[in-house]
This record gives sequence, C-alpha cells and structure tokens, in this order.
Amino acid sequence: MIAATRHRQPAVRCEDGNVVDELLTRLLGARSSAIADVAPDGTELLVRCDDTGSMQVYRLPAQGGDLIQVTFLDEPVSAARYIPGTNDMVVAVDRGGNENYQLWLVDLQGGEPRPLVVEENIKHDLGDVSRDGRLIAFSSTRRNGIDIDVYVLDLADGSIRSVLEGGWNRVECFSPDGRWLAVVRLDGSFAISDDLLLVDLETDGVRTVVERTGAGTAVAPTWYPDSSGFLFSTDSGRDVASIARYDLATSSWRYVLDTAWDSEASLSTDGRSALVFHAENAITRLQLHDGDTLAHLRDLQLPETGTGFGLPLIPRPYLSSIASTALLTYTTTATPLTPLRVDTADSLPAVPLLPIDQVVASALVTPELHKIASFDGEQITYFLYKPPVDNPPAVVVVHGGPEARFAPRYDPFIIRLVAGGIAVVAPNVRGSAGWGRRFVSLDDRRLRLNSVRDLTEVHASLAERGVDATRVAVIGGSYGGYMTLAALAFYPDLWAAGIATVGISSLVTFLENTSPYRRRFREVEYGFLDSDRDFLVEASPMTHVDQIRAPLMLIHGANDPRVPVGEARQLHASLRARGIASELLIYEDEGHGLAKRANRLDAAPRMLAFLRKNLHA
Repeated sequence: MIAATRHRQPAVRCEDGNVVDELLTRLLGARSSAIADVAPDGTELLVRCDDTGSMQVYRLPAQGGDLIQVTFLDEPVSAARYIPGTNDMVVAVDRGGNENYQLWLVDLQGGEPRPLVVEENIKHDLGDVSRDGRLIAFSSTRRNGIDIDVYVLDLADGSIRSVLEGGWNRVECFSPDGRWLAVVRLDGSFAISDDLLLVDLETDGVRTVVERTGAGTAVAPTWYPDSSGFLFSTDSGRDVASIARYDLATSSWRYVLDTAWDSEASLSTDGRSALVFHAENAITRLQLHDGDTLAHLRDLQLPETGTGFGLPLIPRPYLSSIASTALLTYTTTATPLTPLRVDTADSLPAVPLLPIDQVVASALVTPELHKIASFDGEQITYFLYKPPVDNPPAVVVVHGGPEARFAPRYDPFIIRLVAGGIAVVAPNVRGSAGWGRRFVSLDDRRLRLNSVRDLTEVHASLAERGVDATRVAVIGGSYGGYMTLAALAFYPDLWAAGIATVGISSLVTFLENTSPYRRRFREVEYGFLDSDRDFLVEASPMTHVDQIRAPLMLIHGANDPRVPVGEARQLHASLRARGIASELLIYEDEGHGLAKRANRLDAAPRMLAFLRKNLHA
C-alpha cells in the first residue's frame, strides 16, 4: 500500500514577494475530508481528502487510523464507490472543472486508473453499485446532450444499457437484491418538483412511487434488507418533508413519522434501526428510531453549531447492523469537514476518525442566530459572526442554490474576516431550503427580486446589532453571486463593495449559454426565455449596470459549465468602460468555483485585501 503524505502549501505571496496573511494561509491549508463510501462489511471507508491540494481518494479504517492514499490524480475526484467482491473501486473525475465526469476503475491497492465509461465531452454522474458488485448505475447526457438518462453497466460482460430516458434523472440506489433501481427525476414543471421512480431491471418497467403535481420533493429511499420496501422523505400533500414507508408488494406508501422540519432517514443494514436527521434553523440534528415502528429511541449528540455535509447528506449516514455506530461527515465553525463516529447506544460525544487541524482559538467566533420580519412580514433568519470590537464593518455572505441554505461550517475566509475585526452576516432569505415547500418557492420566477429585497431588510437590522451599517459589503458564489450583483445594482446606496464568484450577471445570457442539459430546468426556477424574457431582462444586474457604484471583484473558472465565464467578462468590461473599480480573476483550470487549493490560496488573500481596503478595516 502507498501511505498518504501531507502536502503543506507554501505561504501565498504578492507580486512584490511579500508574504500574504499567514493566518489565512494556515486556515486554507487545513485538511478537509468527506466520506465517499462505506465498505460492505462496514470495517473501512473510502474518504475524499484534500491533503494534496485537491480531493483524492483514501482508505480509512472505520474505527479511525491512518489514511492510505489510493488516487494520485491531477484533477479532484468527485465520487467513489466500492465494487463488492473485487479489489476495485469506481471513481468519477472531470477535467478542469467542466463537470463532464468520466468513470474509471482503480485498484484499492493503488495504481493507474483504467477506463470504465470514458467519452469526452459527455457528462456521466456516478450513481450506485449493486451489492453483488455486478452492476454500476450512472446517469449521462450521452444520448442527445440534453436529457440526463439512466444507464446500467454490467461488469460481467461490459455491456451498457439504457433503463430510463428523458428528463433530468439522478440515480439513487439499487435494492439489496439488485432488481430495482431508485431514481429521482426532476419533472420540469416547478422549480423543485421531484418524481420518485423505481426501475425494474428484470422487466424494464418503471414504477412511479411519488409523482409531483406541484412544487415539492421526494428524496432517495433507504431499503429494508429483504427488498420488501424502503423509507423515504417527501412533502407530498404537506409543507414539510417527513418520513414515509413504501411497500413494494402493494405499490403503496404512507407517512410513518411526522416531523417539524424537512427530515430524512437512513436504515441500519439489518433494518431494525433508523437514523432520522434534519436541519433545525440550518443546524443538523440526529435521532435514533426503531426501524419498523419509527418510535423515537434517543437523540444523538453531535458537535454544537454545525452541520452534516449537505442535506441530503452525501453519502447518507451509515448505521451498523446492530445500530451501535453511525458514521457521517460533519463540520463546525472550528472544524473542517471530517468523518465522525457516533456511538448510538450510549449517545456519547461524536469521535472524529482523523486528527483535526486546529485553527487559532482566538480567531473563532460562535455565530448568533437572529430572526427578522422582512418587508412583507416573512420571517428571515441569519447568522451573525461578530468580532469583539465596537462598531465593526460587515460582510454579508449570500449562499448559492438558490435551493440551498447557509449553515454554520468551517469557512477559512469567514474565520479570517472575523479575526480581522470584520463581522460576517450569513442570511437564509426566502427561497432557501429547509423551512418547507412554501418558503423555498417564494423566490421562483417573477418573485426573484423579493429575495434581493430581503437583503435590504437584513442590512437594516445590523445597526441595532452593533454593526457599522455604513461599511457593509456583500459577497456570494453562483446564485449567491447573482444576489450580490443584484444587490449592488438595485440597492446601490447600501453597499460599500461586492465580490461575486461564478455569478450570473444576465439571466438572459446565462440561460442562453449554460449547458444544454441545465437550461430547461434552470428556466423553471428563473423564468422561460420565450415567455418571461421581459422579466429576465428587468431582473438582470447587467440591465442596471449604470446603477452599480461600489467597487466589485469578479472571480470565475474558465471552464464553468453552469454559469459561463462570459457572465463575468461582460460585466467587467461594462464597469471598466464606465470607470467603476472592477477586478476580474479568471482561473483557467477551474469550473463552477475553486476546487483546487492553489487557486484558493491565490484568490482568498486578494479578496481579503479588497474588502479591507473598501471597508476601511
């Protein structure tokens, strides 16, 4: 085996050769690691870890120990799965952030990747591997470049067959017996509207478990071991996604656990216990329930003010066969992404499976949760990281999505801002996920600018929190980048500066130039080019570029398949022509964000210097 080694990045330097911000460099260099898969016997994990500067795959004993590096690639690995009964795993890797993932086989002892499904300029998303190790399910644009169809590869003979065509499909999981494949399909009628389907791999029939008739979600099943049915999460007929049980024999389902927050579940391998998890005001909570009756057994103790790695958690928390151990990826304000082991029997404190890179204690601030009424009375929450200084300036950090949320997490840039005396405000405006179906739909299409207006209400509340409201910047990535640009364009008097990373400057050119497989489903969220063009033009920051007065930094990956780099270039050119201070950073080997540490080490100090200058901090 090849032992992993730690690669520490050198301090970032300016063009004049001076070292830039040692604390920020150390914060950015802290190890992040996330569970990619759990071995069939539960004794080992595949972990994606960025020790080398990008996410590579390592093996890790389930009880903790030393990482063993398995992949040594120039590009980050986006997903990895064990292939039971073999000494291989399957990994998904793109090139330069273009999201055209290719599937490769890699020996668990290490070695060169071997091509499995490799078709350049075609997107392949790794789904699941059957428990007997024979079948690999994935979704792909290979048929027409627009639809994301579902395919199954048979490792016995190398054949690939299409099992579900049309629409935007996401592979979830095989049934334990390998006959059924669960798929979530975005039906294209509403911004968040998922159908839950079962593909019968013996007959090629497709069974609809939940068909959406309005906006809402149905989230991946977790199967009972005899393949008789599964638990899943849905908000069909209600506002909050709760836990339901599907019976394969009767083709019917019913709610089995009502929850106050959008919730999901994960069954133990023997089906006798279930983990139920949700995000309460964006803070992850975890409970143990009986797998059959769903009766509550106990709450599980997790680190405070933190969040599981995404909701849905990817992969789902693993629960051992006797329900004594749960494994999940977690992060807190002080802790980078790390695998955790939770003792479910005694609810002891969670134990990290890897040593955690510690940051300077004095740099840490626990965020405060605040709730305000927006312009129409809608309740909006935000987290405030306030440094121990009087009347600090502030940076409002807007999350992407828009169907996402800000949750307290390890964020080197936030930590560094607060350590430097700058407050950070992280809102969950209308349209954020986790507060039910109604709330997440409040920014759809022609309601878009109401979410931007929410930012003004957040801004208006800052003075009473002891923040200098005359020195406030706004920053965000992806959809958060659009929100940043819209805030500067529609409410220019409020903001001292802005930073938009992979942001949308024109909703029209964005929809015209985004990848074809994304366009039809992004139109459902933002508006249709043929019927909503007037609003798309009106809601675009480019249309109101003459109103932007605050200095602006734009950061983009040259290979971004979601928000093409032209969105940054056109805005930068217009601002420069008008004499507005605008900086443009384009990274040639990146896509939708900065996945490589070397690029983050270059961009973050520039961002920090930009904000310090314009906030007089």
